[in-house]
Amino acid sequence: MEGPCLVCHVQSPVCSLCSLVAFCSKHQTAHLRNDYCFPFTIERRSEVGRFLVASRDIQPRELILMEKPAASGPYTKSLPQCLGCGKRGPLNHSCRRCNFPLCSQGCESGRHETECRIFHAARFRARVRSQTKEDPLYAPITVIRLLELRNTNPVAFELLMNFEHHSNGRRRADPKLWEYHQKNIVHFIRQVCKMNLSEKEINQVIGAMFTNSLDLELPEGFGRENGFYPTYAYMNNNCRCNTKTFKFEDQRLEVRAQEVIRKGEEISTQYLQSIKPTFMRRPMLSSKWFFDCFCERCRDPTECNSFVSALLCKQERCGGSVVPVNPTDGESEWLCRLCGAEIPVPMVIQIISVISNQIENPGAERNPINHFERLLALYSNILHPLHYLNLEMKEKLGILYGNIPSYMLKNLTRPQLDRKIQVCEDVLQATDILSPGYSKMRGKITGELTRTKLLTVKSDVDKGILDRDRYRDVLNQISKFQQYTQTWKKIFSENK
Repeated sequence: MEGPCLVCHVQSPVCSLCSLVAFCSKHQTAHLRNDYCFPFTIERRSEVGRFLVASRDIQPRELILMEKPAASGPYTKSLPQCLGCGKRGPLNHSCRRCNFPLCSQGCESGRHETECRIFHAARFRARVRSQTKEDPLYAPITVIRLLELRNTNPVAFELLMNFEHHSNGRRRADPKLWEYHQKNIVHFIRQVCKMNLSEKEINQVIGAMFTNSLDLELPEGFGRENGFYPTYAYMNNNCRCNTKTFKFEDQRLEVRAQEVIRKGEEISTQYLQSIKPTFMRRPMLSSKWFFDCFCERCRDPTECNSFVSALLCKQERCGGSVVPVNPTDGESEWLCRLCGAEIPVPMVIQIISVISNQIENPGAERNPINHFERLLALYSNILHPLHYLNLEMKEKLGILYGNIPSYMLKNLTRPQLDRKIQVCEDVLQATDILSPGYSKMRGKITGELTRTKLLTVKSDVDKGILDRDRYRDVLNQISKFQQYTQTWKKIFSENK
């Protein structure tokens, strides 16, 4: 049996293992790795381009994709780091062929050989003057590695060149960055490295890298890098996505379902943190990825009933939620959902700006718990309880209570323990709506909530305050929290 290849759509044999997806010889790894069939195909619509679609029903936590980058390297604006392993330092060894500082002689081989061979042929020797300041010599590294895929991995290079590069949009959006790239990447590659490539082709790779590469999760003490994952790059953004992406220190990533995904549904990811409100996400998506998001959450004034952007009405005896009438219009009026009172957009911006500034600048207050608690109380009649600024402060409080001197868990008063439980539950309430799957933040907050509830339950039982039925309910809830944590720990430990 045959069908269109999931990537190139050439008539190809259907997979003999799952009988659901066809692939040609060039694109086998987009579907099958280690005898595991990834449960998706790739479709295209003119308004959004290519995207992943479930080829069968996918269950929560099920593996959707596992991939390593075709190429990776430092950002175009980077502090010096080892071009072999990525360590920030100490960089005590100079490459014998190109003179770039490395952490050891062993890092002369491996991925650094790609650019080193080109530098050596061009008789270029690097002079990195400081290991503590950004150096433009690192700007072309990742672009050179991507360009060399033409020779080392032509399938990946073809996919890279088929992605949007938005050269005109990037030039308009950030002229200074554009000029930096022309001088330190395009000119360097053409004139210094003497690579026979056009300016257009190099800029196309720079653009494809900027909009289709992913930040890497590297250990502490390493530099910042991004990598091009050819299949993952097909995943489109949804601000309430149905997957979670996990990054590992070996540069491998895994995509897992965070809810049931039915056959035929789009498989989506999220480019920005889920806690960010619509009026922040949409401009960032437009400036970085050059598209306007019209997902369900972006169109909903309540953001799927999370209210992470909502203010509170200040009309007497109202206190209703104030949200934008049309959240996809940055100039839309904000109205109270109860009484219809309006808050002008400039006032909304001013409120958020003032409170954000106060959160970041505690002034003379040295106690972070007092600082956040004071601001939460001060603006309790202005910000919705689940407003993203409140959630950011509550997340910090959920960690601070029980973990810093003078506030260790065993020393907390009962009101302080109850407060820790309350802020943790508020954070998880919003997380359940916007990002129901696993995240590091959710794991931390869940752990803090679990150990605090265990302490309070034991205290209440000892004092005879808690009846048997309620005691069982609480222990059952705690057990579910622990199972949740252990499930994800098991996934990570099995895939290290």
